[in-house]
Amino acid sequence: MKDMEQQIIKNIAEVLPMMNECQKNYLLGLGEGMVMMKKRKDESQKEAG
Repeated sequence: MKDMEQQIIKNIAEVLPMMNECQKNYLLGLGEGMVMMKKRKDESQKEAG
């Protein structure tokens, strides 16, 4: 894992216990949205290329 990826995970792990449920749900939705967009982009590139 790259240094930046490790820092992202470390930062999220540090702040997660301090977040309320609403904030956790927002973060979860944000992450799920990122995964969905990445999959769509990969599929589009696969179809185009």
